[in-house]
Amino acid sequence: ISFFYLFIYVLTNFFLILILMIYNYDYVFIIELSNIYYKSKILSIILMIFIFSIAGLPPLLGFLSKLFLIWGLFFQNLLLTGWFCIVMTTVGISFYLRLIKIISFQNHSAYLSWSHVIVFNNNFNYSNMINFSFIFYFLVFYLINPGPIIFVINFLTSYN
Repeated sequence: ISFFYLFIYVLTNFFLILILMIYNYDYVFIIELSNIYYKSKILSIILMIFIFSIAGLPPLLGFLSKLFLIWGLFFQNLLLTGWFCIVMTTVGISFYLRLIKIISFQNHSAYLSWSHVIVFNNNFNYSNMINFSFIFYFLVFYLINPGPIIFVINFLTSYN
């Protein structure tokens, strides 16, 4: 069930990136997507559908994959993990709804107010590199050998 969720999530993200590449939009920051609804309505509607699917809103495929995953957790009596997934999904939906707000309702002039925030800094930050490498290693290790992590999660969530 978890591979089904991972497959749906990767597939949806792939198509989201593919759509942005096909339309030749070179966006660096999310705020640059503002007012895209008035430039290309079809592109913005397609982007919103994919973002809603990634967020897990019904009746889209992202919702079904999250639903099957959470049902599987509850049927295996992993209640704490299931509730944790529900809470994290709720938190994640707020970020995806912010993307929808930027795409649909935010004026393009609001980008100018962000000009002092999004300035490139040429200083190399080693702490970001260490954090990124740790997260990347953890994700690759989890995809190759999920057994130890699942054992730790089961041990932490067991009630005995």
